[in-house]
Amino acid sequence: MVRQTGSFATGLMVWRDIDLQVSSPGLRIAQAFTLLHPLLTHPRVKQAQYFHQSNHFTLSGLDERYFFMVFYEPEERPEWKLDISFWLGEGIHPEPVHETIVQQLTPEARLTILRIKDAWYQLPAYRREVSSTDIYDAVLQHGVRTLAEFDDYLRARGNPPRP
Repeated sequence: MVRQTGSFATGLMVWRDIDLQVSSPGLRIAQAFTLLHPLLTHPRVKQAQYFHQSNHFTLSGLDERYFFMVFYEPEERPEWKLDISFWLGEGIHPEPVHETIVQQLTPEARLTILRIKDAWYQLPAYRREVSSTDIYDAVLQHGVRTLAEFDDYLRARGNPPRP
C-alpha cells in the first residue's frame, strides 16, 4: 500500500517536495532497488540518496525502513524532491507528526505555517538546524503567529533565528 503524506498532503507545501510511504513488510533492499530502478535511472533524475534505516541503523522514534530521496529535474524547472519510505513493519507508518498536524490545522494556523516556511525554506540553516517540524510545533503547540515570534521560539530552544 502507498500513502502520500507530508506537506503536499497537508496543504503546507512551499517547495516541490512529495513524501510517499510504502507499507512493505518483508521487503528486501534488493527488491526496493528493483522497484525503483525505472525512476532512479530516468534521465531527469539528477541525484538520489539512499538511507538504510533498519536493524542497528534505525532512527530513534521511527520504525525500520529503506528511505530514498530522489531529485527529479523536469524541463520547466525547478526540481521536484521525492522522499520515498519503504516501511518494513506491518501496518501504516506515517511521518511522526503527520496525523497531529492534520487534526490541529486551522485556516489561520495553515497561513501562519506557510508564511514562516516561505521565509525559511531557502535559508542555509533550514533542514540542517531548523526544520518544518520546528515550525509546526511553534505554531500548533506554542501559539506562534509571526516571524518575530518564531525567532523568539528558536532562540529559547538554542536554535538560530533568521539572519
